[in-house]
Amino acid sequence: SQVVQRAASLPPPREARHKQGFRRQRPAMMQRQGTMASPVVVAVPWNVQVSAPAPCRPRLAIATRKAQMASPPPRPAPYRGMTRQTSCPAPRPAAVAGAGAVGRQQRPPVQQAQRQPWHSPRSRAGPLFPPPRPVVEQPTSARTEDSARRQEVRDDAFRAERHSSPASFAPTGAADGRASAASAKRLAIIAPGAGTFTNAEVYSDLRRSGEFKIDIVGQAGAAYDRYPQWFPQGHTAPNLDTFAGDVLEKGSVQRAQCLVVGSRGGQVVLPRIWQSMGAAAPPTVVINGGCAMGLPKPVQWPRSAVTLLLMGGRDNFRSNKTHEEYIADAKRRVPAGNTSTAILYVREMPHMPPVPLLAAALPHLLRAGLSWKAHRQTPVEELQACLASIAKAGSWSGCLMYTNDRGAWQELPFGGKASTAQAAEAQAPGARRRCWGPGMGGA
Repeated sequence: SQVVQRAASLPPPREARHKQGFRRQRPAMMQRQGTMASPVVVAVPWNVQVSAPAPCRPRLAIATRKAQMASPPPRPAPYRGMTRQTSCPAPRPAAVAGAGAVGRQQRPPVQQAQRQPWHSPRSRAGPLFPPPRPVVEQPTSARTEDSARRQEVRDDAFRAERHSSPASFAPTGAADGRASAASAKRLAIIAPGAGTFTNAEVYSDLRRSGEFKIDIVGQAGAAYDRYPQWFPQGHTAPNLDTFAGDVLEKGSVQRAQCLVVGSRGGQVVLPRIWQSMGAAAPPTVVINGGCAMGLPKPVQWPRSAVTLLLMGGRDNFRSNKTHEEYIADAKRRVPAGNTSTAILYVREMPHMPPVPLLAAALPHLLRAGLSWKAHRQTPVEELQACLASIAKAGSWSGCLMYTNDRGAWQELPFGGKASTAQAAEAQAPGARRRCWGPGMGGA
């Protein structure tokens, strides 16, 4: 009671209460004889347990505080994804009671072994930030290599289509030991009509082989990629004719050792190159045979030009002609006495040659043109190797025709059931040579 009276009469200041360990107690309001008793505020130290006499309990209306520890309770450690560790408090001190006071029964101290560790739901689920998974290197499969190869093909096609100026692709190495970077032949591909996007895989294979250093000249779909005004529904400049003039001024064709043109490039660009360079024009592979057609403007075909035409039986350039008429018309466009022209006619080929067919034929045609230009002799072995490569690529049929040293046409049929007999007939001296297999005579 003395402690209560002293504490009630001399309460410490508000600032000192927290420093000295005092805490306020607000007893509940109690009703006595129909009147409300005023609440009494008592400041009790943390380490003192108050037990008032029995007559004073109802009047003071103080809820006896439990025994407190001598020091303030420790603050819990912040949660770090692990089980919270708590310490057992020290035993409570004995109760302080006055005369006649009945001390409150002491609760036995809690043993450490009885306390259960506290777990949060997140701790039961695992740590807040699990460690990263280890990176396991998997062996490269054939499918992964094929995906990387396709991505490289797409990158090459993108560079080929987006560059309006000649873009040079240096060879990466000689895969088959046939050539090195120093001896690689410079190949210029006229982009409009050559299928630099559809057949980008074929041109990428040529670049990776190390045998050719490829220059993509121009850009398909550019403002100048349209027929000149002397064609039906033609256009004034810029057009393919003015584009050919610009290419000749820059010297892209003069630096090349061989050319590849296709479709409208063979109809407009190649005749302009022949008109400007004449016999000095590099050997050319003409996809679709556009220079050997009836064009609005006559083509000045040099007599000594080395030209290899890849023509298709399902090409829209054939129009309504039969196979024989289409081939005969192409032969008539070749200058008389020319000894360096070859026509590879594939009956199943559409306007845009499929990738397997072009990949099998183009490298051999380019080698044959380079050999023809250098030695002025018919490269029969390279042409026969071209037919063998086409036979391995798929079920293609047709005929390979070329002019010999005397300017006469020689024919080598391929594909079909009668290809072996026709090839023997074509090689026989004095025999009448044909290029058609069974059923190839109709339209």
